[in-house]
Amino acid sequence: MIRKVFRGYLGALGALGRLALLGAACLAAGLAVTWPLWRLATAAPGIFTALCGLLFAAAAAFFAVSRMRTAWRLNPARFRRSLLKFAVLAAGLSISVALVLAWHRFAALGAILVTGAVWGFLAFADQA
Repeated sequence: MIRKVFRGYLGALGALGRLALLGAACLAAGLAVTWPLWRLATAAPGIFTALCGLLFAAAAAFFAVSRMRTAWRLNPARFRRSLLKFAVLAAGLSISVALVLAWHRFAALGAILVTGAVWGFLAFADQA
């Protein structure tokens, strides 16, 4: 009976030890990743910003291309229409932001309205 109690306590202590080792491994891994990044951010913020931007852009491009490839395989015509709608939105919003920054707010409002009309035509024209 004492042997069973002793094994139970050993099992509980072993689980606690494994939990402590896992916590220490997570702390070490976090420190191994975080400390060099913090050091780079404080020593060379320009390089850090460029590196983070590049990594984010690469990840975004990877996911976008994989989704685009799937959409193209499923229905090429629908994909082209979707790409055209996205281009209209991106161009219209970019133009309106540029107009606002150039202090042409009424022209920016016109650009937004035209963008909405063109996007609406592309989105809903052939759904009748």
